[in-house]
Amino acid sequence: MDPMMAFVVGWTLVCAFVFTVIVTCLSLVGWAKFTDPKQQRKLFQVLVVEIVVGVGAKLLDVASFSPSTTKAQVASVGANRALQGLLAESLNQKSLTREQATFIIDRIEAPQGSKLADEKRQLQEEITRLPAGTITPEAATKISPMINRFDPSVRRPR
Repeated sequence: MDPMMAFVVGWTLVCAFVFTVIVTCLSLVGWAKFTDPKQQRKLFQVLVVEIVVGVGAKLLDVASFSPSTTKAQVASVGANRALQGLLAESLNQKSLTREQATFIIDRIEAPQGSKLADEKRQLQEEITRLPAGTITPEAATKISPMINRFDPSVRRPR
């Protein structure tokens, strides 16, 4: 899931939980009255369900609560997309050397065990097999699909 979306989901769950806690506390002290006494019991059930959903969302990596982590992930994904674009454009311009390609690929951030790390490793191996110097059009044709298939937004390890 997109890091920014996970952040929004996480804090939406927190806001809903806080609202439910406030209403529950107000009903306990008698400041919030319900027409049906069963509504207070339902409110407690909703509170428990919100806790379970919040914990589940965090465990499944669907919710994020840390602004600094989200900021780093968004920056990393953006940088990886820029590097992917640079690599693809340089390859299309037929001006990319093997050394430059290796330099660009080394800058891509990929968590260990992720799909992105596997794709990065495969691309590095393919580039390493090429002769030194400018990448030929034939070699570019071979590695272009690998670069275009590259998904820099994949953040979660398998």
